[in-house]
Parts: sequence; C-alpha cells; structure tokens
Amino acid sequence: MMKKNYKLLILIHALALLVGQVDACEDRFEASVFSERGRDVSPIFQTNFDCENAVHNIEYLICHDAELAYYDMKLAEVEKAARTAATDPVEIEKHIQRQRYIRSQFCIDKECLKIWYSKQMEAMAYVVRMKKMPK
Repeated sequence: MMKKNYKLLILIHALALLVGQVDACEDRFEASVFSERGRDVSPIFQTNFDCENAVHNIEYLICHDAELAYYDMKLAEVEKAARTAATDPVEIEKHIQRQRYIRSQFCIDKECLKIWYSKQMEAMAYVVRMKKMPK
C-alpha cells in the first residue's frame, strides 16, 4: 500500500510540473526560508551534504528542517552500511544516485521527502540484511 502511495505522490508532483504548479510551491518555500531582504533567517542543521553549496530548493528544505536533516544523516549511515554489506557495491551506488536524481526532480515538499527517505532507508536496510538490492 505504501509503495502505491509513493508512486502516486511522485505522479502528482510530475503532473504539477507539467501544469506549472511547481512555481507556486517554490515561491511559498522560498518565502518561508528567506526574509524579504533575501537573507536566510532559519537555522541550518547538519546534513550529509554541504548546505552552503545547496543548489536545489529541496536541499535548502533539508538543511533548514530538523526532521529532514535527521533523516538525511540516518540515511547516510544506512547507505554506508549497505555499500559495505553488498555483494555488488556498484549496483548500490547506481541505485543511490538514481534515487537522488528522482528526489531532485519530483519532491518539492516535506511530505514527499519524508516518504522518499523512508523508502530509501527501507531499501538500504534490505541490502544490509540480504547483501543485494530488493527485486
């Protein structure tokens, strides 16, 4: 059931891109993180990537949200364990890169990111247990 909801959420975000709704979402996001003078007014939390070099709006969201930053750090730990445990670390790395690309293209809000992190942690935990990607 969760898998279908995840796919539906990605589809909704993809459709929003097609009809131009993303601009409105991005404007609301930027307004919540930045003051009217353009200065960053929210705290920056520790993540697995350098928030100073954040490029995408979702990266800013992760950097400025304690819950998402926590998920980002936890996912990095599980990914590291999966790379070590996997019989084919190249396959794991390709999966990680592909999923990050999907995240950057389709997640535009916190709810989508929470679902994405949950699914990624699930997949990487499977790799740690079974030494391979789920089919």
